[in-house]
Amino acid sequence: MIENSGHTFRQAAGRFASGVTVVTTRVPDGAYGVTVSSFASLSLNPLLVTVSINRSSQLLEHVRSVEAFAVSVLASDQHQVAHYFATSGRMPEPDGFPGVPTTVHQTGAPIIAGSLSWFDCMLEDTLPGGDHEILVGRVAAAGGGTGEPLVYWAGEYRSLTAEMPRSDQLANASDGLAVAYHVLDVGPAEMLDAQNSI
Repeated sequence: MIENSGHTFRQAAGRFASGVTVVTTRVPDGAYGVTVSSFASLSLNPLLVTVSINRSSQLLEHVRSVEAFAVSVLASDQHQVAHYFATSGRMPEPDGFPGVPTTVHQTGAPIIAGSLSWFDCMLEDTLPGGDHEILVGRVAAAGGGTGEPLVYWAGEYRSLTAEMPRSDQLANASDGLAVAYHVLDVGPAEMLDAQNSI
């Protein structure tokens, strides 16, 4: 038994940095979506992904009714999008999400424009997960672009800090070259020439 289990668990789980996604669907009443950080790829054959949704979320009922949903992986400049979909008390939007452009692909579920990547899914299964339910989606289409992800860590949205000191970059590059050239059986002189060129 964990001491102060709820608080301790939330604090420990919050130290796991994760990407931020928006899970969406479209029902006759309109488009609906929620911000979700518990997303994972599950299988390559068949193509499956999972998202964990709180049992109190109306998204579950909507997804079950149409048996389809989309997952949009948010980019680092989309924290306002994450905030919008994390707001409780919203209802399906007949005309789409205000201020959030979307596209559609195979299933008709809205995909957030500008997202880092996306997965358009048919509902494969739902699994119990305590106070959550796990949606398993069979991927009908997927895509994405380039950029940096939006990250959720310690209760806040953050961006990656990609910059490293130049000396560290050089050391890492040199170490990588040393391993590569050792595997390829290249001589020391050729390896030094390659390192000096960096």
